[in-house]
Amino acid sequence: LSFYAKGSIRQYNENKKAQSHKIRMYTYDDSAGPSTTNGATTGSKANKESLTEGNIRALYQLYEFFLNYNRSFGKHNVSAMFGNTNELRNNYTTEVYRSSNNSVSLDDLNVYDTTTDKINKSEAYKWAYVSLVGRLNYDFGGKYLIEGTWRHDGSSRLVKNNRWQDFFGASIGWRISEEAFMKQFEAVSNLKLRASWGQSGNVSTIGNYEAYPQIATGTVVMNGAKVPTGWISGITDDSRTWETVESTNVGIDYGFFNNRLSGTFDYFWRKNDGMLINITYPQVYGGTAPSTNSGTYKTHGWEFAVNWQDQINKDWSYNVGFSLSNAKTEVTS
Repeated sequence: LSFYAKGSIRQYNENKKAQSHKIRMYTYDDSAGPSTTNGATTGSKANKESLTEGNIRALYQLYEFFLNYNRSFGKHNVSAMFGNTNELRNNYTTEVYRSSNNSVSLDDLNVYDTTTDKINKSEAYKWAYVSLVGRLNYDFGGKYLIEGTWRHDGSSRLVKNNRWQDFFGASIGWRISEEAFMKQFEAVSNLKLRASWGQSGNVSTIGNYEAYPQIATGTVVMNGAKVPTGWISGITDDSRTWETVESTNVGIDYGFFNNRLSGTFDYFWRKNDGMLINITYPQVYGGTAPSTNSGTYKTHGWEFAVNWQDQINKDWSYNVGFSLSNAKTEVTS
């Protein structure tokens, strides 16, 4: 029985300044003297000094805890793992702009015209992922292999009722090369049949706050004056949940001549019946609709790989490989 824990914190800070100076082009005429030729006028950007200042602050935290168990009973080998992973990201971005009609040499916003304030960007967000994971392995004499996996994942990008989902997986294997009847085939170094089925989840296409109604702001002129306004910027959908991709695979691993010649062959099927896609609704719907679990994704195909490696002498070796694959994909809504 063993315990493993890991924690990491990454802090990222970026500050940037972009200063623009007005530049006048001159042409000289002995009779008329110098004159501007770039057509700059007092109100044009070409005749303005400006400064854009931006700041990005990001904090990423990762904490992992794993408990492992291994035990052998004669030819029976059992191992188990239970763990927890936690990810948290905080991000803040801002970008401001000021300009001046006068010549400015200092790169400080305080020396620019305060009436030209403009916020180009202001954004803050957080997201978090939490997972409970488990795995159970059994093998008999290193020949017959069975594995089961489980995940319980949660994401802050989903509403509370759909935030958590379970994902399962299983695999089996048979190392034929370890059987007694294979000892007569000295050229065979490795021969293994395997099959697996598993689920994985995804919410990366959902925005950090798409699950909640968001308010957009602006202004409108009423009675000759600007009046602040606000409105719901989009429609939310509480039914959205994790995309669940199911993968099935059967394959063979082989090796000959002390594994100098080795390779694999796999045939696979993948399916996603709840793919998040955008659907176009009639304009009378009244707003921008979010993506929904309305898509279906299916693919199947095969992959083949072969490799030859050898040692010429103690200083020289070489490796040659070849791979080929083919797949057919279908996406519907």
